Amino acid sequence: MALEIDGADWHYLPMSTYISVMKKIEDYARSHGVSTSTVCRNATGNARLMVRMQRRIGQLDTDVARLEAYMAGNEATSLEYPTVEKDRSAGV
Repeated sequence: MALEIDGADWHYLPMSTYISVMKKIEDYARSHGVSTSTVCRNATGNARLMVRMQRRIGQLDTDVARLEAYMAGNEATSLEYPTVEKDRSAGV
């Protein structure tokens, strides 16, 4: 799939594809009597890959909910970039 953001095409897989792959990893590990960490390590060299994918999906859910709540409560015309005041009194 492709998604256009700011004039650039972003190619991505639907979330359901990632979840489906994780289920396949779990099924494979169960049927072969090994852990998902072993499957990931043998396939990619990264034993923590499954945990990281699960964490990323969980964080994405959290981030999407926060973004939707923010956008629902703020009109686009009132948005401004935050400014950072620098304390220049300490000298350079």
